[in-house]
Amino acid sequence: MATEFDQAICRIEEEVNPKRHCLFLSGGMGTYAGIRGIQEGLEEQYGVGNVDIFNSVFSTDRQNPKRFEQMADLIQKHAKGGLDIVAHSLGAAELRKAIEIVKKRDETFFDRKENAENLHIALVSPSGFSEGIKGPFRFLARTWRFAREQADFGKASKKDTLFRGIDALTAAPPIGISPEELSKGLREAMPELSQYREGFTLIPVVDAKESFEPYLSDIQKKDIATYREMIRSAIENRNYFYLRSLIKAYGERLRKPLIEIYAGNFESVEAPIQEATKATMGGYIGLLTTLVEGFGSKPMKELASLRQKGIRVDFVLPEYDIFMRLDEAIVFFEGKDEALRHIKVAEGVAHAFPALQKMKFGEMVKNLREDKVS
Repeated sequence: MATEFDQAICRIEEEVNPKRHCLFLSGGMGTYAGIRGIQEGLEEQYGVGNVDIFNSVFSTDRQNPKRFEQMADLIQKHAKGGLDIVAHSLGAAELRKAIEIVKKRDETFFDRKENAENLHIALVSPSGFSEGIKGPFRFLARTWRFAREQADFGKASKKDTLFRGIDALTAAPPIGISPEELSKGLREAMPELSQYREGFTLIPVVDAKESFEPYLSDIQKKDIATYREMIRSAIENRNYFYLRSLIKAYGERLRKPLIEIYAGNFESVEAPIQEATKATMGGYIGLLTTLVEGFGSKPMKELASLRQKGIRVDFVLPEYDIFMRLDEAIVFFEGKDEALRHIKVAEGVAHAFPALQKMKFGEMVKNLREDKVS
């Protein structure tokens, strides 16, 4: 147990070297309940009080007409002291709107060295990178595919999809096989979907210790235990054709629990929500313009401009992402060397992985800035 002297030393250290702040912007339809776990994972790394989260402008829970102004407030408040901005999917389009507000308030804000050198933007499979006439249509097609293969889209949802199976394996990994072995097995079973490429850094983000299995019923636990053992056996025996079928079946077994996870129903939803946190949640204000930007290229151009000012921008691409392909991310950077430095591939996971491995996601975000990812 820490003594009063130890606690005093920690307080002095934090005053001299204050912790960086983190701002997280959710992907499309992300609710506060659904991203509560992500907040907990980030707070584990940054400390309670050093993390602000926003659900999606498309969320169905809380509305807030000042959401973009509040994002801008946080950027201006914390940039100089160190701020990591994490935008997942459509969160990148929301980030651009906040950046525009900052620039209107202070047109030199991002030009000043004390701000630029302490800002870090991490884009996790971002929207707003669709160039040309075909770009928006391509993004729309990918959105439709995601809705059918991973999201809860009612009767229009497809059955037996590899993507839902990947999500299920991320939420409840098999026991008795390492994350590395699992990732390699998935890559062999569905090479056409993998974004793995020699030279790009792989980030391990699946930990069997972080599993939603304890929330399942006894019947569900018994059911998936059989499948997880078959998956482990298929990987060990290199039976990858059989493994593909098992992955699809595993996703179907966990279809309903996955819906509960994304909705945040397994989290501590009874916990009180602070008034300060309520102020940052929800809203339909700017929904249409955000959607238009998400399907276009304005976020890409804005972030490219910030990079020119010296602000560090990193990409995290899920290995089995539907929305953004590695080749599209590479184009954003000036040459292969820059791309290799700033693009990381989240190993063995699909688009929605931040909600499924919340602690590993928080660790990944913190390590991006500190260059500890290997």
